[in-house]
Amino acid sequence: MRSNGSLRRAVTMISGIAALSSPTADTPAQEGVPRGAATVDSAGLASTLDSLRLTIGATGASAAVIFPDGRTWTGVSGDAWSGSPVTPATVFDVGSITKSYTAALVLRLVGRGELALDDSVSRWIPDLPGAAGATIRHLLRQTSGLADYANHADFLPAIRSRMAAPWPPEENLRFVGEPEFAPGTRWRYSNTNYVALGLIAIRVAERPFAELVRAELLDSLHLSSTFVAGEDTIHAPRAHAYLDFTGDGEPDDLSAFVPDPATTRGAGGAGAIVSTAADVAGFARAYYTGAIVPRELQSEMTTWTDRGDGWKYGFGVIAAPNGDDLLLGHLGNTAGQSAGVWHSRTSGVTVAILTNAHAVRMAEPVRILLERALRGDPDT
Repeated sequence: MRSNGSLRRAVTMISGIAALSSPTADTPAQEGVPRGAATVDSAGLASTLDSLRLTIGATGASAAVIFPDGRTWTGVSGDAWSGSPVTPATVFDVGSITKSYTAALVLRLVGRGELALDDSVSRWIPDLPGAAGATIRHLLRQTSGLADYANHADFLPAIRSRMAAPWPPEENLRFVGEPEFAPGTRWRYSNTNYVALGLIAIRVAERPFAELVRAELLDSLHLSSTFVAGEDTIHAPRAHAYLDFTGDGEPDDLSAFVPDPATTRGAGGAGAIVSTAADVAGFARAYYTGAIVPRELQSEMTTWTDRGDGWKYGFGVIAAPNGDDLLLGHLGNTAGQSAGVWHSRTSGVTVAILTNAHAVRMAEPVRILLERALRGDPDT
């Protein structure tokens, strides 16, 4: 067992999100071959996933590829925790990929007339700094100007002191400072936007967030391995979070100390989803293709705002050019876990990778697996 000093360092690190893990597990990738997959190079995909896991320093990884005709390949590599290999049923924290789910939920409420894109945020959260000038549309596009609660100097010390205690999303809004710019004038990523959207959805529908996500999104897509941390009982093996909080160059099992940290539970609509790779890919495919968005709102969803880094942002979705293609997706990071999903507009292929590595930018690993999937089986 770690010393109390190590535990304190663990809690500090989980709050600060500041270290990278290195590989320790060497369980080989396993794959499920889709029906009639004569052109799917399952062995090549499995090998690529193994290589990516080692490169990014993940103890374990799970991936799913959905092809245009609906065939699905799933692959796993490494350990969910010491001595327990990742399986296709293993769930991971998906971090900010949650924002895609929240955006889809809000659009369904808008489509039924229960909420309007031009509603003032102050109608639903009157005490939020900057709410009077911002609208639902601004929150969705990350153009509200609302300050990110996670950047407030008092936030980390406060949540650190209650890491294993109840921390509902409302608590985060206590740390929102003054607005950083006028709504609609700039783009800046702020978790406040999507925590607020999750709370607004709850207040509009008068139902818990997890219940709304299931009823509006998951049930119709038959996604039964997706949960909301802090609300749902998670009936699935859950990958442990790994990061090097002792400073010895080896990843440590953070979940042994804090099984479900407040940073995840309190993230609400900004980052509380826990899921399998197959479920993430299934949801992403449905949302990014507009299948679960009211037709009249699909153009709004993909009205892009320039982020200033070569990518654009819509309603809870990133648009990233990839040669002649456009990749739609989102990335997510929580303490000790990193995830990413891309959907190729040109090919119709969707790829998700979930890992228990800390603070990894997953855009490139997911793109590499997508490109491998597009190459198909070289022997056919």
